Amino acid sequence: DQVCDDVVGRLVGDGEEICRPVAPVVAVVGHGGMGKTVLAQCVYNDARIQEYFDLRAWICVWDRLDEAELTREILQSTGGADDSFYDDSLEVLQEKLGEMVASKTFFLVLDDVWNDEGKTELENRAVWNKVLAPLSSAAVGSKILVTTRMKLVAEVLNAAYVITLDGLKVADCLLLLKETVLSGETMDFPPELLEFGRAIAAKVKGSPLATRVIGEMLRNTRSTRKWRAMM
Repeated sequence: DQVCDDVVGRLVGDGEEICRPVAPVVAVVGHGGMGKTVLAQCVYNDARIQEYFDLRAWICVWDRLDEAELTREILQSTGGADDSFYDDSLEVLQEKLGEMVASKTFFLVLDDVWNDEGKTELENRAVWNKVLAPLSSAAVGSKILVTTRMKLVAEVLNAAYVITLDGLKVADCLLLLKETVLSGETMDFPPELLEFGRAIAAKVKGSPLATRVIGEMLRNTRSTRKWRAMM
């Protein structure tokens, strides 16, 4: 919640806007399972974000760096594309995107961005410069939020601010494990399993995803053999 509040504040704050060819980028960087997408969803659905921006769009990028496909998905996410757009060229798609965001505050989330290892850094930069070029017509205050496992992606996208998710503390992993195992019930955590729980919380290296997966596997069981197997 604290990190979400910090990111939202940076996105809607009245800080000095830097003159850029595209909207300023905020990047969330972290290993898989650290909660990057969950954080981005928290930000995207925040009431302050919805009130501040005229238009919002969310696309999952993965390892796809096709300019036309990405532009088409941004249009679809804003409700501005239909089936007929699949026959449009990149130039036409970008013209339509530029018209859609013109003079409007636009918030774009690019989730799970990877660099194309078959391209040089300059070539990757060129792809994103092309994809994001239509956003130059958007109003001042428009922003882009990127989630990625690679710090290089933040550099390629010229991120103005980078948040690194290093994972949860052991004590927080233990709390999450207890919550998952108990399914939100108010009963006390079995004391005979507490030491196993602490060992598991230390083993997951701060990953909330790993903690939840293990918690699901151990739900409703007090078998010390099963708990010991997870250590």
